[in-house]
Amino acid sequence: MANRRRLRRLAAVAAAMGAAAAAVASAGRSQRLRRRRAYRPAYQYRRRLFSLRRWNDAKLQHLCRLSKAEIEQLLPLLRLNEVCWSADNHPTEETALCLLLCRLAYPGRLTVIADHFGRSPSWCSAVFNDVAVHLWTTFRGLLEWHPLLNYERMALFAEAISDLLEAVDGEEATGFVAGEGSAVFWGFVDGTFRGFCRPTGYEQQRSAYSGHKKDHGQKWQGIVGPDGIIWLLVGPFLGPVNDWSIWRRSELPKKL
Repeated sequence: MANRRRLRRLAAVAAAMGAAAAAVASAGRSQRLRRRRAYRPAYQYRRRLFSLRRWNDAKLQHLCRLSKAEIEQLLPLLRLNEVCWSADNHPTEETALCLLLCRLAYPGRLTVIADHFGRSPSWCSAVFNDVAVHLWTTFRGLLEWHPLLNYERMALFAEAISDLLEAVDGEEATGFVAGEGSAVFWGFVDGTFRGFCRPTGYEQQRSAYSGHKKDHGQKWQGIVGPDGIIWLLVGPFLGPVNDWSIWRRSELPKKL
């Protein structure tokens, strides 16, 4: 009888200790959640409709890096009327294009763009993502290989580079003239690194971190002609990948 009472007391004490431990853990968890989910008031902005006529060329050049005439020339070419808008957004074509250009011109906060366009930061983010996805899916072929680049244009580029080298060195630059059976040098290959915010997770951070740039990001590789136009662009590649590895993975010699 005494043993049974003792066992019952021990069981009651263990149950009480377990309940207390669960209560402490729950309180700590709720405290952590409250710290993580601290109330953040909505950003206050002045709601208004965007109009391209209200911005002069100086403001457009500063925020979008294009003039009003250039934007009006681009609008019918980008087929923005075919964008599949998310979250029931229906911006005008000029609003969507100017928002995209403003977001890409300089890395800034969405709150700044919200002040410029009179919409919430979440609305600006959704419109930017929709336009960027539309342009990539519609015109990605132009980035990988420009349709105006052909062998005749490559020969003109090679002759221009050969004439430049001859003018600098004072003698004929052999090995660069098109049509002589030697290697033709018509463009300049280079890679570019574009950083972004640190991703979540150790493996994701490690795969995107570039030890050379000391930042997380991705790389692209392009060929620029003597006229300054990017005629070919391949990517993206992870940040740690070097330029030579990108050149081998892109298989550009085979494509040329």
